[in-house]
Amino acid sequence: MSSIKALEKALRPREKAISKGLGSLSEAELIAIIIKTGGKKGNSALDGAQLLLSRFHSLSGLMEAPLVELLSVPGIGEAKGLAIMASFELARRAEKAKEASPPYSERSVRSYLGREIDSPEETLYLFHLDNKGRILSMSCPLRGLSRQEIGFGAGRLLSLVLRSGSPSFALVHNHPSGTAAPSKEDYLTVAALEHRSRGLGVEFFDAMIIAGESSFSFRAEGLLGKGDFAPFPTA
Repeated sequence: MSSIKALEKALRPREKAISKGLGSLSEAELIAIIIKTGGKKGNSALDGAQLLLSRFHSLSGLMEAPLVELLSVPGIGEAKGLAIMASFELARRAEKAKEASPPYSERSVRSYLGREIDSPEETLYLFHLDNKGRILSMSCPLRGLSRQEIGFGAGRLLSLVLRSGSPSFALVHNHPSGTAAPSKEDYLTVAALEHRSRGLGVEFFDAMIIAGESSFSFRAEGLLGKGDFAPFPTA
């Protein structure tokens, strides 16, 4: 049986996860991080993880295993068994939450924001979407914008998108003036975001402006995917 300490530091599951991300780990390495130790003398956490996968034949088999069967595996006590089951339960709940996420639309955006969209201050909202265009979460990067400040920088917006891990995003802001027509700064911001998001592998799904009962969607107007916008409106 091997010891994780005997492995090169860069190959140990925890260190590998820190340096390369959890996506670089094998199923056994991920389980090793959950159970932490092998339990039996001389066994590493990686040995224990491989034994679990062998006993239940696959990750899906392990996922469906009841506690009593987990406890029958040498080195797996109640603490380790419950940690494994809790991890899988979180994964199930996360998947259910995704399925329940509303699709991005003017209606769902208005529902999310409620009366906030009628703020007398121009406010920028960032909607994080999954790869099917469903809303995962929303953040408010800037509040109280002037007409010039709306184009505050594609880099700052995209850093928030990348930090969230969402594959797609939409930008929404209000026009307290009551006119939903995009300004020159709106067009410039959308063009910059579209250009830079392509290189980062994230989808710029839409830019929407809401003004009272009216709205303007760059996606609905067929403007996304064209890069440059001209002529600029005078509003």
